[in-house]
Amino acid sequence: RAQADQWVAATLFALHSFAAFSIAAILGQLVNIFRTSVVEAFMPSMSRMEAAGDLKSMMEMNARANAMVGMLLLPMLGFVFAFAEDLVSVVYTAAYVDAAPVMRVYIIGMVALVVELSSVLQLLRQGMFSLGMNVVVLAVAVPLSWFGGLELGLAGAAAGSVTALYVDRVLVLQRIAAVSGVPVRGQQHWASLGRHFAWTGAATFVAWLTVHYAFAGAPLVVRLAIGAAVLAAVYGATNWRNRS
Repeated sequence: RAQADQWVAATLFALHSFAAFSIAAILGQLVNIFRTSVVEAFMPSMSRMEAAGDLKSMMEMNARANAMVGMLLLPMLGFVFAFAEDLVSVVYTAAYVDAAPVMRVYIIGMVALVVELSSVLQLLRQGMFSLGMNVVVLAVAVPLSWFGGLELGLAGAAAGSVTALYVDRVLVLQRIAAVSGVPVRGQQHWASLGRHFAWTGAATFVAWLTVHYAFAGAPLVVRLAIGAAVLAAVYGATNWRNRS
């Protein structure tokens, strides 16, 4: 399912455009590596809680892990969203700058990946549900990617995967609620995730404005360094103020 939109892009677009699309897709692999490292740290404790029948505590630990991931991952995604062209130009040269809009579309989907639920499905022994859901979501994602690619170009081809991620999360949250008895509103620290999202948006906007107006003619590496520093300073200050 994760590669369905890449098959669509390979069918619809020229080799150079597909290369740019593939570059954007690499971002998803990096996000998964980040999430997996956190999940593996919490999984043993969650497994013990599930074995003891304490599903509420298991979900609370999953919520804590996801809140931690959100706090760290969201500003990184915000940075890539704001400075996608500069990043692609530095790493892959300006020849592949077409990857930037696709990266932004993917990032919209990757916000949903902050809420990691596959470990919960695994502990609740919902493998058959997960398999069936993936088939249904794939059937929705491929036509959307095809239509988006035809109508909107490269960025549109990524729309199927993004839509699939959100449909996946909605279905899984409802399934977990039905199996565990923990309502959707109690499964995650939604308020905390919302705050981190809002702070990321504000910090990203300030960083983009600073670089766009004060360092418009600076070398790309300088622009990226300034943008990262401003985003980290604003986001860090906002977090510190609200925690104190």
